Amino acid sequence: MFAVFTRHNSTVSASGRILSACLPVHDELCLRVMNFVRSCFAHHNTLVSSIARYGVMYGHFSSPIGRNMLRCEQRYSCSVKHLLCCNSVRGTVELCVRKRVTVDQVRTADLVNECIMFRDGLLRLPDAFTVGDFTDIMYYLSTC
Repeated sequence: MFAVFTRHNSTVSASGRILSACLPVHDELCLRVMNFVRSCFAHHNTLVSSIARYGVMYGHFSSPIGRNMLRCEQRYSCSVKHLLCCNSVRGTVELCVRKRVTVDQVRTADLVNECIMFRDGLLRLPDAFTVGDFTDIMYYLSTC
């Protein structure tokens, strides 16, 4: 995605995440934690599932797994029970991420997308603009 903007890979912006439909890093990590805990709860080994259940249900602050689930519960304003039992954890996370995206960020992402289409020749404008102009506009917008 960042190669499109000719930017360094470590640079992240809201418009880049919107265009690429990627979750922010923190949300991706939370999603992985929740999926791991769900798999531990459903594990066929009773020792694994018992330790996971104790860590989440009773050892909230003394257990890393419990602390991580509490953090996810706070971040997504859902109960741990909901996060562990819902059909789509990814859907819950994506819904919360979408709620944090502002209208201005969506508009900026749409403008960047149009500039990419102009640059690639999919859309046409008067000859007053060059490909370099669109590259500069895309770089400016992607840093907003």
